[in-house]
Amino acid sequence: MNSYKLGFSLIASIVILTVYWNSKPTAPIAASAMPSRHNQPNNPASTAVTTGIQTTTPPPPAPATRLPTDHVNTAALDTLLDELATTMQELHHLQQQLSNMITADSSLASDELMTQTYQPRIDALSQQFDTQLRKAESLAKNRTHTFVWQQVLLLGLEESTSNMALSMISGALDNALFEEMLLTLNNSAISGSARANLAYMILLPPETTYSDPNQPSSTTLLRRATPRQQRILQFLEEHFAQEADPDVLNAYLNTYQTMSHDQYGLVSALQLQQQLEMVRAVLPLEQYFNYRLQQIQLTDANADLTGLLRDMSSTPMSTAQRQSLLSALSNTVVNTTETNPLPQQHQQLLLQYLTSSLTQPTLQDRYNLYEYGNQAYAIEVLKHGTQAVDTYYQRVVDSTNPTEQIALLLGASMGGDLLLKKLKQNVALRQQVEKQLKQAKLSAETQAILQEGLQMLYGEPMVTPDAASPEPEPEPMPDSEPPAAQ
Repeated sequence: MNSYKLGFSLIASIVILTVYWNSKPTAPIAASAMPSRHNQPNNPASTAVTTGIQTTTPPPPAPATRLPTDHVNTAALDTLLDELATTMQELHHLQQQLSNMITADSSLASDELMTQTYQPRIDALSQQFDTQLRKAESLAKNRTHTFVWQQVLLLGLEESTSNMALSMISGALDNALFEEMLLTLNNSAISGSARANLAYMILLPPETTYSDPNQPSSTTLLRRATPRQQRILQFLEEHFAQEADPDVLNAYLNTYQTMSHDQYGLVSALQLQQQLEMVRAVLPLEQYFNYRLQQIQLTDANADLTGLLRDMSSTPMSTAQRQSLLSALSNTVVNTTETNPLPQQHQQLLLQYLTSSLTQPTLQDRYNLYEYGNQAYAIEVLKHGTQAVDTYYQRVVDSTNPTEQIALLLGASMGGDLLLKKLKQNVALRQQVEKQLKQAKLSAETQAILQEGLQMLYGEPMVTPDAASPEPEPEPMPDSEPPAAQ
């Protein structure tokens, strides 16, 4: 009897299950047929009973090849990042060795030896870093850039290897990493020179355009600034008043000034002048006036050159600062007049100012010698325009003051290759400098200065008088008689 009941129950169960499966719809349940989320009971157990569906549906399984591929890419990326770190460390170590050797011995022979010994390996490592970086970026650019930034912080913001790495990633930084760099830039616990270096690396993105303020304005329409440029502008204007380090302020102003000359129109000349005046008390005087010089358009007859020169004259500063400023003014005059004539009133004003400010050079100060030569060449340009090369050459040859003649010779590079070629062909001038060098009891500084002048006349490589070959000298040019005879 029990076996009969058991068999009957089994048959009944089979029949019921067969009926159930045959009546079940074959199509999947549509989303609209699911109970509304807001109409579902709050009791999970009740929901399960009502719908017959599990309350927690597991996510669909990933494709069979997805997990191995991710694992392989992660492993490959980790390997590449390790290789990047190793390359940066090796390159950093090599560049430190090179720097130490330059510090210990700065002779020309040492420079040549160091170039032959170190530069090929430095070049190879730089190329290796670039290859590894591009491979890593193809797998995960943002993670790669973050890793490189961390390595830069470990090595130091002022190191050559760090500069190389930053230059390779700074053009494609994601916003989060860029903001992290800005936080570092604003960290006063880091040295001003390190932060200034970082500013130059990241605040001038690849889309930056440059133009010469002394060139005619472009007639092209303004281009739309990128979000990165707008963020940089916001950062600068927020931090001008907060920053107290002169090096960092100079870097900020340099960026701001570039923005005032570019094709995006984010900064006007008036805005730059306002920011410059606000930070004047923090900047060194020569930096402040250099910005004023760069801003003024000497080719514009309406430019307030009189006000600038009056301010330069009335501002107390050291002799070295004033010499540096006069040299900068001379360079501005020469660079501007190469392509554009100056208005007559500006030309006469500058000629009077530079002539009255020219002081006699001394062999005890090589920078003073160079600055004297630069200023003297600018005076010739203002006096004689395109004939300045010829008149300056004659001024060098005719000089009867040995110290002044060396200063003029050191400033001859302002006249370019044509002037240097003419001077090298003057045998009598070369002999006169050699005679000065053979004088007894010359200081080491004076000897070094005379060697520089002689090297300019001989060209590269330099042949000193003692090591000169017995080969016959070239025939003197018609204007190569001794200075006194001309």
